[in-house]
Amino acid sequence: MEHLAPLIKGNHVEHWLNGKLALAYDLGSEAVKAGVAASKFAKEPGFGDKITGHLMLTYITTSAGIRTSKIHELK
Repeated sequence: MEHLAPLIKGNHVEHWLNGKLALAYDLGSEAVKAGVAASKFAKEPGFGDKITGHLMLTYITTSAGIRTSKIHELK
């Protein structure tokens, strides 16, 4: 099984899974703003409306570990 990999062009984001479009949205759109406002991230400044910035590891209530993390810019 392939992983969910986001493709970002401007503010448009697409998540692909196994070669099929699973989710698409535009950052800053009313739908994204409403979703963030109703989520546990509502109080996180800038969450859901910017592409560049820091990597955010979200709140996990169980034990989690990261063995390897790689971030690549697609050109």
